[in-house]
Amino acid sequence: MPIRPENRKLYPRNWKDLTASIRERAGNACEGSPAYPDCRAPNHQPHPITGSRVVLTVAHLDHDPRNNDPSNLRAWCQKCHNTYDAPHRALNRAARLNASPCICGGTGRVLIDDDAEVHCPHCPGHSNVAQDTDEISRFRVGLL
Repeated sequence: MPIRPENRKLYPRNWKDLTASIRERAGNACEGSPAYPDCRAPNHQPHPITGSRVVLTVAHLDHDPRNNDPSNLRAWCQKCHNTYDAPHRALNRAARLNASPCICGGTGRVLIDDDAEVHCPHCPGHSNVAQDTDEISRFRVGLL
């Protein structure tokens, strides 16, 4: 999984070497996760369930990138890794959005319908806040 830029400093300098050793330990195949304990999808081959090309990643069981004890690391295919991390990612996403002082969650955009969004009128840096506010008002009365 890609490392978020703000988390990169939490990973050790030898992370590439460490992940290579974990993939080698796993025989270059998925080690199976709690959701898919029998998964042994081989690296760079079509996944037996999804058919997508497997790219083995190394997961932290405790989600702490500073804990690089081999017993805390697993070589997982995308399906296993994404399934395992989904609840943790949802919590982090909610925390990031709730930490934002604005209704847009810091994105600068407000979703006002399933497929319609406008610039957030509350965020600084928008060059045309009055137009954005008017755009939201027109949408609400059905003019957009």
